Amino acid sequence: MLLVAFADEYLLAGVKLPKLLERSGHSEFNDDGRNDIRCRVRRAGCACMRRPRRPQANPPTLTEIVPASGPAGPDYPLHVTIRGTGFMPTGNVVRFGPVTVPDVSSPDGSRIMFYVPKAVLSGGEVPPAVLTPGDYPVAVTNSAGTSNALSFRLTHGP
Repeated sequence: MLLVAFADEYLLAGVKLPKLLERSGHSEFNDDGRNDIRCRVRRAGCACMRRPRRPQANPPTLTEIVPASGPAGPDYPLHVTIRGTGFMPTGNVVRFGPVTVPDVSSPDGSRIMFYVPKAVLSGGEVPPAVLTPGDYPVAVTNSAGTSNALSFRLTHGP
């Protein structure tokens, strides 16, 4: 790789780097997420190289929710499965309308199972607000990004 020194910066394969002090040590730079460069400073100069990029995981994709509807109200607990791709073993966050269900695990990267939230927790001494019948968007977020949303319908009674 070609390293060209200017008065206050280095240019490495078209990427400007801050000028390094003429002493031994390691420095790493990130050029707005485009290039990861590691430099080793020696008395004679600087040796730099690009670090290999880690492959980025694709954000989750939701294909279906089973079942896709169920009764509203706290008297009717409902266990559902989201099927799709890109789920992490741990750390998936399900967003069910206004409710966040944190740290949901996936046994195989293609399924997430959880209980449908029936109420929105409130702050202070106000009681939780029960989710009323209607359609609620459901999405999953993890370290790879946020999924598309599918709809879940809360119905009246059982």
